[in-house]
Order: sequence, then structure tokens, then C-alpha cells
Amino acid sequence: MPLTKVQFRPGINKQDTDYGAEGGWTDADFIRFRYGLPEKLGGWKEATTSTIIGVARDQFSWYTLNQLRYTALGTNKKLYLLAEQTIHDITPIRQTNSAVGSCFTTTSSSADVTCTVTTHGAEAGDFVTISNVSSIPGTSSLSASDFQGEFEIQSITDTNNFVITLASTETGTAFSTTGTGTFNFQINTGNAVSSLGYGWGTATWGEDQWGNARSTSTTVIQGANWSLDNWGEDLIATFHDGATYQWDASGGTSTRATRISSSPYLSRFSMVSVPDRHLICFGTQTTIATTGNQDDLYLRWADQESLTDWTPTATNTSGSLRIGDGSKIMGGVKSRGAMLIWTDSSVHGLQFIGPPYTFGLQQLGANCGLVAQHACVDVRGVTFWMSQNGFFIYDGAVKQLQCTVQDYVFSTLDPSGQNDIYCGVNTDFHEVTWFYPDTSAYNNLINKFVTYNYVDRVWSVGTMDRTTWVDRGVYAYPYATQYLPNSTTNVTPTITGPLSNGVSALFSQENGYNGNGSAITSYITSGDFDISDQEAGLVMSVRKFIPDFKNQTGNVNVIMQFRDYPQGAASSASSNSVVETTTTKIDLRGRGRTANVKFSSDTTDTNWRFGTFRLDLQPDGRR
Repeated sequence: MPLTKVQFRPGINKQDTDYGAEGGWTDADFIRFRYGLPEKLGGWKEATTSTIIGVARDQFSWYTLNQLRYTALGTNKKLYLLAEQTIHDITPIRQTNSAVGSCFTTTSSSADVTCTVTTHGAEAGDFVTISNVSSIPGTSSLSASDFQGEFEIQSITDTNNFVITLASTETGTAFSTTGTGTFNFQINTGNAVSSLGYGWGTATWGEDQWGNARSTSTTVIQGANWSLDNWGEDLIATFHDGATYQWDASGGTSTRATRISSSPYLSRFSMVSVPDRHLICFGTQTTIATTGNQDDLYLRWADQESLTDWTPTATNTSGSLRIGDGSKIMGGVKSRGAMLIWTDSSVHGLQFIGPPYTFGLQQLGANCGLVAQHACVDVRGVTFWMSQNGFFIYDGAVKQLQCTVQDYVFSTLDPSGQNDIYCGVNTDFHEVTWFYPDTSAYNNLINKFVTYNYVDRVWSVGTMDRTTWVDRGVYAYPYATQYLPNSTTNVTPTITGPLSNGVSALFSQENGYNGNGSAITSYITSGDFDISDQEAGLVMSVRKFIPDFKNQTGNVNVIMQFRDYPQGAASSASSNSVVETTTTKIDLRGRGRTANVKFSSDTTDTNWRFGTFRLDLQPDGRR
């Protein structure tokens, strides 16, 4: 018989059965579709050798007027600035206590030190920098230099006392409430990941007996988050449900971000509108200059071209309004001619219209709310987002995307970690990708991705633990972060004492073929296809496989499995062969009514794109 050509539709289909998906692909990992063909994803390399304390939750890159490249990274612990591959800690200082006396208490044979600072306002996991230390007793084995530097607070004793850990142990005579120092407390840290709450106040009163821990919960404790934007050369950063800060580029990389005076103390996130340049805070306070009255549906903005004038007058454009649909503002993006703002149930267009109202608000869609603050992205005026149960697009009208992996994604999505979902765009490959945690994730951490190719209109899925993503533009490659929960090494700057969290690594994506030097295991599996389109029920024998790969480097593994019936078990006589760059055919022995094929690679420096293949078939009876 002549060779039989086998072709497949692009995209992963998990909505159908393996046999119902005939002519398509049913499973993959580290695979994208390009020009309608499946190919291995690109690799990644370290963008900086320094690691970042905590889990990164937002990333933003921009140019200065003199073409310096900056990337801001906000974690649950810190705010960082990457300037030409060097990491700088620009975390704001919350409180400074100078010349504090009688402030150190040591313990024999221990590196733990109790610090006494009246009304310190710190929480376990916060960072404090101690300087100007003096008056340490000479009977102690410790000197003033041992108490100076940056420390992570290990525990809180009470409102006036907390514990740090030094690099050295007290081997001399311990002392109590002695010494003098200056304490610079950084802003309070947040949770590394979102999780379900089981404590006091997380469910209906009287649901269980007093003192019994709850076994179930629907209350999500929000993980720490940031929103990052630029104001010209400067950085604007808002800590989720916290204050808004400015890093002034004119002060250089050694300066820290500072709170914008007169701005709200509490906001869910912020954005700078373009081209009119208003700083807008969302889910913010209804009353300026207070520390309360936060309304999750309220937004207010400062005067045009001002960061500090927030009080509306007849001569400025400051103002506020409230969204009427939903229970809380979730997120927003800048799009063509307007900003899109989501609540948990709807999407709205916010547009600059000038005085006296400044901004106009129009509801664009209902039952299409945003699942997480960073689960949206705009691509050249077209906006994509992930809702609580589907994927949507706005291109002048709100439309739900037809998704061939929707049930797979939403049936396995971890509801306790959905607030941490991050969406990124890769314009070189026409891809929008959502990184999310599924129910098998370690400690609710992101471990999966789902990608939509908006040119080919196809979907792919896989495993990748990226917590932030920024498209190329400022840099030659996309930049992404990976959280390493059990690592605390190589942090910049050096932190004295043990760290309570892991660190994040920053990678340049689509850079080479390997995962930071290690092999990437990639594969794609087809649905079951009829071996013969001739007489129904005919059993066929497959004797030869003719491969068709493009841009192949390294070896690709090929496995074919055969079945007589869709519900039947795959035959054990499958082929597991290696296709080298010089391979022209693979001899094999398999028989059945249907077959599927799997292509995979698991060695370094491997790359490939699969086209079509041909099979050498002959009839092998009806039984």
C-alpha cells in the first residue's frame, strides 16, 4: 500500500475524549503552536545571579530619558529595583526610631537578641536595619558591629519587644536592656501565597462548637501583592491594601521609595492614566488623610500632573467615583483610548473626558469579572482576561473565548490560590499565558500554565511555576520570576539571621533551549486516530514510521500506541524509538484499528518543530 499521511489540527483539546479528539492533540507540556505546528518551548537563563527575598507578585520594566533600563519587582517581603542587571533594595521605611537606649537583651549560648523599641509596630517577618549601636558591655562576646545591619524579625514578644537573630552567638556574659541604637523599620510584609482561612471570623457564627477548629472554609486570606507603574522616569508602587509609594529616579539606586504625601493610606492597586497623567487609586479610602474608611468599590485620583493634590477643588481635576456593580474592584489595564477596570463580577471602561467630571465610567459587560488582580493583559488595544469560570476578550465588545481546555483548567484550579494568578504576553509568539496553581500544587504555589495563541486561536497547557512575566521590549527577552520556597541563599543585600521565606529568581525567557542549564522535558500526545479510512473495522498493521521535523537539534522520542476499541487498553507492542537529525524512517511492528502518537524530548540543547508524518500500512484482518 502507498504511504499514508497523518495530519493534526493545532491546539490542545481536553474537552473531548481521546477518540473524539481524532485529528487533534490531547495533552502536552512545554509545547507551543507556531504556524499551526507544535514545537518545543524556548528555554531560560538567569537575568541576574542575585536572588530576591520572598515571592514576586508584580514586575514592571521601563526606560529612563537617558535610556537606562529599570525593572521593578514587588514581593511579599520587599520592593526591588533591577538596574542594568544589579539588584537594589528600595523597600520603603515605615518608621524610624533614633537613639533608642536600653534596647538589647542577649541570652547565653544563643544568637537570639530581644530588641526593646516602644510601639515598634512590627510583625514577624518584617525587616529592620539597625545602626549607630553603642554601649555594648565589654563582658559580652559580642561587639557593636554584631548588632548592626539588616535583620528579619523572627518573632514578636509584645508591642515593645521583638526578637532578631545575630550572625554570632553570645559566649560571654549575657546582658539585659543595655545598649543604644537606631532602628529603621521597613513596611510590614504580607503572606507569601493566598490560602483559606480557618480561624476566628471566617464563617457563620455558631456553625460549630466553641473551641473547635473548622475543617472547611471558603474564606480566602489574600497573599501580598503589588501594582507597579511609572510616572515619567519614576516608579509608582502600591502595596495591596496598603499605601502608595514613589521611587524618585533622580535620587539614584541607593535611595528607597517613599510614601506619596497626602495620598490614600489604603488602596487595592493604582495606575497612572495616559495621556492625561492622573494617578488613580482603586478600592481606596472615601476620606483623605485617614487610615480607615476603605471602600473596595471606590476610586479616587489626584490632580492632573500632580502626585500630592488629592482634594477636589474648583481649580483642579482631582475627584472620585464609585463602581456600582460587584463587591470589590479586582484589577485594571490600560487599553486603547481608555482603561479597563474589573470588579469580581463585571468590567468597566474608565475614560478621561475632561472637566468638570474628569473621568467617565461605563459598564461594558456583566458576569465576566476578573479572577485575580494580575489575570488580565492588553495586547495592542485588545484585552484578554480570566474570569472565575472562563476566558474573555474585549476588542470593542466583551466576548467569551471558546476554550478547548476550559474544563481541565477550572476543574483543577485551586480556589484558595486563584488570587495569585498572573497573566503575561509573549508578542513574538502571539501568546497570552495565565500562570495558576492547581489542586496538586505545593503550598498553593503556582505550578501550571494555560496559553492562548491569539493569531491561530488555539490553546496549550503545561507546567511552569512563573509568578510574574513581562514581555520583551525594554530587554531583548521576556523577563519572568520563579519562586523557590525552600531556598534562602545568595540574597542581595545580605540579611543577617535566618530567613523565614524562600527567594525568587529572575530569568530571561525564550533564551536558548535549556531551563537555566538543565534539560527541559517536553512532550505532545495526539488523540486516537483511525489507522485506515478504508473498510470499517479493518485491523491494520503498521510497519514503518516516516518522521517530519523542522529546526531539529538533539533527539526526539516517538511512541505509538494501538487500540482495537476506544475503551480498550493500549497494546503493549508499541514503538519507543529515537529520531535523530539524520533519521529517515523508523521500522516498527504494531496493529490495531486506532493509534495515537507521542513526541517527547528530555535532553539538553534539544529543539524541534513537528510537521506531519507518514505510515506504511497493510491490512491485517478483522479480528
